[in-house]
Amino acid sequence: MPRPAWDVRRRRYGERRWLVRHNEIYEIDEVVDVVWLACRRGLSVAGIVAEVGARTSTSMSEALELTGQALVWLCEADLIDVPHD
Repeated sequence: MPRPAWDVRRRRYGERRWLVRHNEIYEIDEVVDVVWLACRRGLSVAGIVAEVGARTSTSMSEALELTGQALVWLCEADLIDVPHD
């Protein structure tokens, strides 16, 4: 299960959302926000895909693609930790 990095915080103002680590600020879209919140809840990747599909009203295949893109971006930015069991 992907988990948010301990030093990253989510901020929201109106319809805008950000992930913040020290002096690094990332404005995120709705999909990344849904993925981030699902990671905070401890959902599995399958659970995250289902959550993205439900919250964005997309098909499962679209939700899978969007979730994959969001997880890759979050990993590359070191905003989530993915255990390698």
